[in-house]
Amino acid sequence: MTESRYLPIVDPKLKLKLSLREKNYNSLILDASRSLILSGCRNLSTYFDIHSNTNYYEFISWCYETSTPTGWELSTSLIKFLDYKNIKLPNTLAEELLLLCCSQWTYMDKSEKSTIIIAYGGLKKKLFGASKSNRANSFREVFYVSSDFGLSHVANSKKIMYWVLDTNSENPYYSGMLI
Repeated sequence: MTESRYLPIVDPKLKLKLSLREKNYNSLILDASRSLILSGCRNLSTYFDIHSNTNYYEFISWCYETSTPTGWELSTSLIKFLDYKNIKLPNTLAEELLLLCCSQWTYMDKSEKSTIIIAYGGLKKKLFGASKSNRANSFREVFYVSSDFGLSHVANSKKIMYWVLDTNSENPYYSGMLI
């Protein structure tokens, strides 16, 4: 039995011969993910030239090389990449990227869980979260709260941890997952 291995066409460092359709698809995916980040963090370019294909492809390649997630966690992966590159983001931009991550979770997560909470060691005393809408006529909610909860797991580090909860009034009672 031969093992079938799919190669990601999105990883810019892979030297694959791509068909024109694959090249267009690759470009579309990269541009869409870049636009998503810019939609939640418009002033990012002041600190990291995300418009530069070289810079953005380096970020995406780093994600593939380090197995850093590029799904709903994409904006937190960018925080980690910028930390790796020693690029200091102001707290307001880090907050925008964390809120974007929370928002993306509400779209992409298909589980029965309704709320996500994220703690980032680079921001003291703030937790970021989002709740899915549970009815067609209600809206998702993205929020942050001042709290020390969960920060002991990421304190004095640049780690990012999250909890997925059944309801937005539930307190996490287990150790979170690292992103």
